[in-house]
Amino acid sequence: MDCKEIVIQPQLEPSMSNNKSYSKFRSLIDLTRISEWWLISFGFILFAFVPYIYRTNNGMKLEYIIELFTTPPLYLSIIIVFSAQIFLFASNNYFDRHVDALDKKKRLRNPMCTGKVTTLEAWALLISTVIISLVISLLFNFLTLL
Repeated sequence: MDCKEIVIQPQLEPSMSNNKSYSKFRSLIDLTRISEWWLISFGFILFAFVPYIYRTNNGMKLEYIIELFTTPPLYLSIIIVFSAQIFLFASNNYFDRHVDALDKKKRLRNPMCTGKVTTLEAWALLISTVIISLVISLLFNFLTLL
């Protein structure tokens, strides 16, 4: 009798493993490298609001922090910063795709090198994120004038 080694591979849900749109979406997320910067960007956004709250309310209370999370300026700031960050990281991956292809570690990190994201899809992401950040910035600026 011949004994063969059995390797158990983790399985995705059937709906995700065969879904090309999920795979494409995941590749676009990898292009933006959002997992590397989202927490620090969110912290900087909150840090920008805390001195304003402290100064306008002559102190800091829990209710002011709760109120911060229910105001549109915080949400608009998050959209602006995150779309700008997505634009920056995706453009870095786009313009460095030829250099990243030469390095084995960077090649695996950049989905454009592996062919998971095409240049057309990268351009669509770049254009949409720059438009979103600029339009929301103008809206945010307009709200501050009211």
